[in-house]
Amino acid sequence: MTNEEHLAEITAQNSLIHVKQFIARMPNLPATVMKVLEICNDSSSSPNELKKVIELDPVLTGKVLKLINSAYYSFPVKNISLTRAIIMLGLNTVKNLALATSLLTVFKSNSALRGGTVDMFWEHSLRVGVTAKIIAQTLQIPVGEQEEYFLAGLLHDLGKLPLMACFEKVYIQIIHDAAQQKVSSCEAEKCFLKLDHCQVNWFIAEKWNLGPSFSNVLVYHHAPFKYPLVSHGLLHTVSLANQLIHHFQVNDDKVDPYELEQTKFFKQNRQIDVEKLLSLQPEIEEQIEGARVFLKISGKG
Repeated sequence: MTNEEHLAEITAQNSLIHVKQFIARMPNLPATVMKVLEICNDSSSSPNELKKVIELDPVLTGKVLKLINSAYYSFPVKNISLTRAIIMLGLNTVKNLALATSLLTVFKSNSALRGGTVDMFWEHSLRVGVTAKIIAQTLQIPVGEQEEYFLAGLLHDLGKLPLMACFEKVYIQIIHDAAQQKVSSCEAEKCFLKLDHCQVNWFIAEKWNLGPSFSNVLVYHHAPFKYPLVSHGLLHTVSLANQLIHHFQVNDDKVDPYELEQTKFFKQNRQIDVEKLLSLQPEIEEQIEGARVFLKISGKG
């Protein structure tokens, strides 16, 4: 079947069916991670309780310890124990490390998701995650919450992966057309597949019960101002980080940092201006290499 014939057969209904089937086949989050989330949502939980649960899963324990002792954190003391890490970083940060490694492992170990297009996807996701965290630091978000910004940025485009797996050849055309026509990936996806990655993100967030904060980022990051009832700092920060990375990477003339609604929002409400945002690029590049450890320990890909 030619690419043109394949495109002719794609309808909104069968696109949705293929994507839902792919997501249904994805494994659920490990029981250990679900217990970690439960413990960290309980304000009375102690670091020792979290340690005991994580240690029930030796693979998860190993990956979290690799992250903690990696260049990403650059602690002066090496071989930090899990207990010490939980005390130093806080329950929320360690929770996010556990969640990140589990989610990334699901996708990076999937044999259907290989190749240059997927590599480009992870590179962009990593950059958005790093940028979101740096913006959070600039906004003086509490240290214990900053890892959540990185994770939300890293995961914001997850819905593209099922689309790449289900419609591999078509998705290459989507990337090409989005660049040529200078339109967003969502617009190009809807044109070819009759649905976009933000819609797919909804099904992913629902399957893994990611909670409202992450779900809102995944579903609304392309249009945060159209949904004022769910707008909050995490959503706006990741949305802005995504736009800035497009501006930095490709000098996209459709992305003017001075005209972004997100920029105006932060300038008005959070005391951060465009010049400050644009000055972050060297710091972003500096932190990218250290953050690559997230992708290296989460399976093949």
